[in-house]
This record gives sequence, structure tokens and C-alpha cells, in this order.
Amino acid sequence: MRWAYREELVHDISYLDRLPRAKEPTVREKDSLKYLEADELQRLLSGMSSSDWILLTRFLVLTGMRIGEAIALLASDVDLSGRNISITKSFSQITLRVSSTKTDASVRDVFVQDELLPVCREIFSRRRMLRKKYGVQTDLFFPSADGSFLQYSSYCKFFRENTETILGRRLTPHALRHTHVALLAENGIPLDVISRRLGHSDSAITRDVYMHVTQRLKEKDNDSIRSLSLLKAI
Repeated sequence: MRWAYREELVHDISYLDRLPRAKEPTVREKDSLKYLEADELQRLLSGMSSSDWILLTRFLVLTGMRIGEAIALLASDVDLSGRNISITKSFSQITLRVSSTKTDASVRDVFVQDELLPVCREIFSRRRMLRKKYGVQTDLFFPSADGSFLQYSSYCKFFRENTETILGRRLTPHALRHTHVALLAENGIPLDVISRRLGHSDSAITRDVYMHVTQRLKEKDNDSIRSLSLLKAI
């Protein structure tokens, strides 16, 4: 209507100012919704063209790690026999160096669940291929092709462009961390367990994602019950 007013197609739109405006979500609310639904994640993975970036994306969404934590991982940090990944450090995109984790709570062990196990094995296989094919010698768990630290900016650019092209939403890799929260919440994992896995002593965003997903599931359950006629056969 405002466009029509500017084009002089209508002559009075003063009533628009009397209409209630839709509430704008807060910055925290917007951030909490930056995660992928399960079907979106499958579409994204199916539409990606780089096998290395697909593998990294699967690893991030199954662990809930920050991208910097994944880049800094050493092969010795990943113990498949003990089903454990030890997170004690992070790679900074600003200094391009490995330093301590974001907070003391971020130092943690991540359990390697059944679905994550073959992904980790595939990453170890990738390391062996790089060593055999290119002579790459590195202690890193997920190195670049030359054995150096993974290019943070390259993966972020790839991820943003693919989410925009495939999903119509421009997201950063941090959305995979939120997605991990959402997927665990959908499977009934308690909030405190999720927080410990992510290395959060207290995260408003984690709580917001968790509450949003569980509320949506509750509404879905209510919808499925709404029209039932339980006594119709009596």
C-alpha cells in the first residue's frame, strides 16, 4: 500500500499507522533459530560438491564443535577405541594460531556415538590418503591438502554460498553447532547433557534453541491428539 501511495494509486494510507506492528524478534531470538531442520541438512549435504567439505560438515554437526576446535584437533586427540574426542584448544581465525579454548568449560571430552564413528574413520582414511598420495606429514586430524591448518575462510565461504543456493538462507558454520543442539533435543536428550557436550557452562542461545525445538515438538504432539475420537467405538 505504501508503494501504491507513492505511485499515487491510492490517496490515503493513514490507517496503516494505526495497525499494530508485528513484533520483531530480538537478536538472541534470531540467533537461536539459525539451525537446520533434519530435511534441510540432508538437502545441504546432498547438494554440496566437495567431498572434503561434506565430510567436515558431517563431523561438525555430529559433534557440535566450533569450527576452530575442529581445525585445532590433532589425530592423537581422537581415540576411537575409547570412543572419545578430547577438546583442549582452538584455532583463531584472527591470529591464525592455536590457543586455549574459549572458556574453561570448553575443555571437554566428546563421546563418539555410533553415527559419528564411521565419519571419524573416514577422516583418518583421508589422512592416510594424503600421506600416501602427496607425502603429507602432519599431526592434524583434518589438515588441508598440504598438511597445514584447514583454511577457515575457505570453508566458511563455501558453507555460506551453499546454504544460500541450496536452502535460500545464508548461514555460517556456527549454525551446525545450533543444529547439533536441535537434533539432540528432538531425540529427547536433556539440556544439561547437551550443554556439557558443547562445553557450555551456561548458554542462553543453547537454552533458546532447546526450548524452541521442544515447544515445537509439544505443539506437534498436541496437533496429532487434537482431532482424535477415543470414545467413538464405545
